Amino acid sequence: MDVVGPLFAALEFVMREAALFAAVGFLFLGLSDLAVDLIWLGLAARRRAGRRAAAGEIPTARAPGRLAIFVPAWDEAAVIGPMLNAAFAAWGEGDYRIYLGLYPDDPATLAAVQGIDDPRLRRVIGRNGIM
Repeated sequence: MDVVGPLFAALEFVMREAALFAAVGFLFLGLSDLAVDLIWLGLAARRRAGRRAAAGEIPTARAPGRLAIFVPAWDEAAVIGPMLNAAFAAWGEGDYRIYLGLYPDDPATLAAVQGIDDPRLRRVIGRNGIM
């Protein structure tokens, strides 16, 4: 009784079907990647064509809008004042606001920022302290 021949034939059939399944899967996955690439190329071409049409116009700079800077300050009494003054000097009169997070159980940091009077600085004091 020859069992090896039919066993190898069945194994060959299973391997052929698995290879066909994998090939179809790779085909579908490749087509979806190709579709994404073609959409991107189409959008890039549309953007490029829009830029060429408006090449004669002078572009105007858009204002970036208000910028919010969040600074948490716990036990920063020695450095918070100079840091804020340096930030205001470096950034000038830009459209920004610094939100300084303070804690009620840190009186030294609270006292250090009391003398800084700038409309771009907002002191946010939490209800509960850290410790």
